[in-house]
Amino acid sequence: MGKFLVIVESPAKVRTIGKILGKDYLISATMGHVRDLPKNRMGFKVDENLVSEIDYVVITGKKQAIKDLKSKCKNVDLVYLATDPDREGEAIAWHVVEELKIDLSNVRRVVFNEITPDAVKGAFETPRDINKLLVDAQQARRLIDRIVGFPLSRYVTNNITGYTKLSAGRVQSVALQLIIDRENKIEKFKSQKYWQIKAILFCTKNNTKGNIFSAILQTKKSLKTGKGSSVQNVITEREEVEKIKADLVTAQYIVKAINVKEKHSSPPLPFITTTLQREASVKYRFNVNRTMRIAQQLYEGISIQGGDQEGLITYMRTDSRVLSKNAKDDIKKYITSNFGFEYVGSVKGKKITKVRGAQEAHEAIRPTSIFRTPSSLRKYLDSDQYKIYELIWNRTVSSQMADALYAITTVDICANSSTREYLFKASGSQIKFDGFKKLYSSMILEEDDNESDSKLPVLDKGENLSREKLDIDVRETKPPPRFSESDLIRELESEGIGRPSTYASIVSRIRDQMYVALEKNRFVPTKLGVAVSSILTRSFTDIVNINFTSDLENSLDAIATGEMDMPKFVGEFDNSFKESVKLAHETAEKIDMREDSGISCTKCGNPLLIIEYRGAKFLGCKGYPECKYSEPMQIGIKCPKCWDEQGGQLVERGSKRGVFYACNKWKPDGGCNYISNGEISNDSCSKCDSKLLKDKKGELDCIYCDRDNQTSEVAIKVDI
Repeated sequence: MGKFLVIVESPAKVRTIGKILGKDYLISATMGHVRDLPKNRMGFKVDENLVSEIDYVVITGKKQAIKDLKSKCKNVDLVYLATDPDREGEAIAWHVVEELKIDLSNVRRVVFNEITPDAVKGAFETPRDINKLLVDAQQARRLIDRIVGFPLSRYVTNNITGYTKLSAGRVQSVALQLIIDRENKIEKFKSQKYWQIKAILFCTKNNTKGNIFSAILQTKKSLKTGKGSSVQNVITEREEVEKIKADLVTAQYIVKAINVKEKHSSPPLPFITTTLQREASVKYRFNVNRTMRIAQQLYEGISIQGGDQEGLITYMRTDSRVLSKNAKDDIKKYITSNFGFEYVGSVKGKKITKVRGAQEAHEAIRPTSIFRTPSSLRKYLDSDQYKIYELIWNRTVSSQMADALYAITTVDICANSSTREYLFKASGSQIKFDGFKKLYSSMILEEDDNESDSKLPVLDKGENLSREKLDIDVRETKPPPRFSESDLIRELESEGIGRPSTYASIVSRIRDQMYVALEKNRFVPTKLGVAVSSILTRSFTDIVNINFTSDLENSLDAIATGEMDMPKFVGEFDNSFKESVKLAHETAEKIDMREDSGISCTKCGNPLLIIEYRGAKFLGCKGYPECKYSEPMQIGIKCPKCWDEQGGQLVERGSKRGVFYACNKWKPDGGCNYISNGEISNDSCSKCDSKLLKDKKGELDCIYCDRDNQTSEVAIKVDI
């Protein structure tokens, strides 16, 4: 038995940290949070505007972990709490101490931003006490979420008929509203056609046809009145296009002016959580959860040379763009050695834009050793791990490289007809020094960087040009795009809503509740989502809005620095919010989401309505609660197990883990037990007209015709 117990969050860290610290240290994991507020009640009291008696309970499934930790604590001299270096990690450390009832004189808190020997050993040389202010900030967030979430969820459930259990919350409801606002803008947008006129030109020096290049029409000016106007992207009438075209066919094209200037293109800043998520989405189509899962693996440690576990990147939930001095020094050495000193970037002039509400608790996401190149780790990483590590490594190194330098040439070209003077512009760029682009070219550079190496021919002022043809392009104005996962998170970040540790869960929540759907990897609000948002924005305008949510984040920051008192802040908020809830109930208007099925109730004759429960639809009597008749909704697929004998059909069922399909001949005391968790397709079987089911591989299958090969696919916990 070791002399010291080190408590971490993830079991993946146990081996990595154990190897670093040696046999005197026993490493044990909590597997995340160990305590939380109770599920079915508020879990705290408010007296005289002060929150008190917070009743935390051990999370289901964590009692054994707590028991094991208690046992281990008895046999060690000191307990080190090495949970994650953020507010959530600080709170987990505090909850462990509270639940285990450890003497604080025997407890030390250690924090490290990367799991490397130097960082871990350095943290153990400089331990500290638990920062209760950070814990208070996390508690305040959790309590406010409970104060808001419980009443809002009850409110939408009570006032939207047709759904048995709905959810609403402080942040998820704002995220949903952002998606709906964007959809409204798209629906209201009126596309307008416009014409762009482009001249394809060439020079004929020494009677030799030169390189062809294009110039775009910018302005027109009447030679009679001298009045001019812009025509770039604003010609909306076909008649005007034809007039201009007729003029340009006979016009003489002359180089009026040539302007050459240098432009610097700066490298992107190192990754923070949101920019990593966004670039992985754009480049590899990774969703947010997938990116963070892979990054977590790289942070916690990968088995490399000799089988040792080593953390390959720093902590991946961060809103800081800063790199440590040691990291920057190592990067400079690498750049000098591999590219040359001229490729080392200058600190002067580099601007680091702070994320709104950023906590700046630790560094940007970077490799723990810049000398551990992606190619050197290729054989130790799986495909996904390699892609994310390569993104992080390339971004980190390039962020410290020199600017790329372009020579930008702009040429003004006059085209004179008998009545008008037209001005065209041609532009080209030539890279003079590739700088950071030698290594890295981001698909989503945060600064505008539209330069490409496009050359113009050598031209002289006053030179006559020849026209090869005119290109008339019809274009349309476009509405703003729908949000992708990464776009939504970037919007939340820019508005100061949420934190790196919560972005992924916010997106998952509104998807799991079926308030939004994904179409071509873009969010589209569902009818249910629109109804929920409509009710909330009508009754809780002060809560479900961007300003309230971002202001709350500022208040939590103030609690974390000791500028605000947590019990008082939460207590005052609770009392004021109760008044809002009371007023909302007094003025509530219900929305009926039920649809008439066209079928009558066999008991009372009332229409049967389509109702949804846990994502699955069923038929319920309109006469409820007087008539409680209901029946599951058939989906048009014959049961492969009992159709021939009993005429069984598959129906939708809902469980805590999602929708599944079961035979309608099932009964609690027996009957057909066929179950499938496949996905229904709109395609029908050519033999029996039964709808097809999509299996886990995405292949379509008629489970009735192929019933000899069918087995009951009990892949989820059924809760009927």
